[in-house]
Amino acid sequence: DEKESILGTLQMTLDYTATSQVDATAALTPFLTSAPSDLELLGEFELDMPLLDLLDTYYADPPDGAEASANPVWAQYIKERGDTEVETHRWEPSPAHGGWVRVVTFRSLTHAPIGPSTTMTTNTWQCTGYDWTHDGTVSQVTFQIKVQLHDIPYGDIFTVEHSMTLTKSSPSNNNGVSVKVRLVYLAIPFSSGCMFKSKILSQTKTATHESYVLWFRLLKEMHNAPGTSIAATSVNSAAKKRAPLVRMCSIVDEEVALEEIFENQRMHIFGKWGPNYLWPTDRSRFSNRQGDKELSFNKVECPEHWTWTSEWKVDMKYTECDEEGWSYATDFPRFKYHLAKGKSNARKVGSSVRRRRWVRTMCLNPDADVAF
Repeated sequence: DEKESILGTLQMTLDYTATSQVDATAALTPFLTSAPSDLELLGEFELDMPLLDLLDTYYADPPDGAEASANPVWAQYIKERGDTEVETHRWEPSPAHGGWVRVVTFRSLTHAPIGPSTTMTTNTWQCTGYDWTHDGTVSQVTFQIKVQLHDIPYGDIFTVEHSMTLTKSSPSNNNGVSVKVRLVYLAIPFSSGCMFKSKILSQTKTATHESYVLWFRLLKEMHNAPGTSIAATSVNSAAKKRAPLVRMCSIVDEEVALEEIFENQRMHIFGKWGPNYLWPTDRSRFSNRQGDKELSFNKVECPEHWTWTSEWKVDMKYTECDEEGWSYATDFPRFKYHLAKGKSNARKVGSSVRRRRWVRTMCLNPDADVAF
């Protein structure tokens, strides 16, 4: 009986271990929110270099104490795109999604004819098919990237998602260097409706494609190129200065735009809300998104060659809000954290500040003979 009891316990332990492993695999959630059928082919690219060299040289963590921009190709890519404030985190295992993930934050240009010149951007990468902690052979690696644009209106209701497959193929030259074929796919999922959705889709596809074309062109031109060194192509730390934002304007394309103003309030100790309870260190009653510029409805003028297409109105779809359009937080800086983390701003216990977004749309006068 004792023998049978021990064997039964052992069998149960083995069954439980096997079941746990299956459950752990089944519990993995897709990294991208887009369905595979939603991903649209963006381009195919080829390079003459070993896949393992490509990964270790351009996608692995930089050496301790070094920045990713120290790599000459990345440095030139960042310079030509105009990115600043680049911060690359290290690859970490992902129990939730499988593979490895890392976060890259930077300030990118918006290339808008008017309005904001830059936006803080977060790229979250996932890598499957390669273990960064072990050297070895590799035949195919997939990178999936989720892009969040934090400082543009409607940036909180859509993400840009890429899927890039790097595949090892047969040697194509006398040196036996393998050709790597890149298949790049793109999807732009929206969490809610937006009047400018079609414009956002078309312009984002174009900008994303141009970025990939730039990256692979630089790889072809600079990999093993004579004279290419970290010193020769380092990023100038004194980056070109840009004019500070006085107001926030969302440019969807060259013909449609909108202005935004945020109305801010604080709760009194007795539970009443109002602008008169704002602290001296708080933002103004009406401000831009960052809260560092005071704005006024009657001082926002339509730019030359543009025409207003609506009156000022509360945006009820910008983020989760109450029936009057207010979103809530414990303090004003928390709004940026909420958006970056994908959290809503619904009213919760302990909220002491609130804000709502006013918008007014405009369009380019079709009779205006002007070039941007």
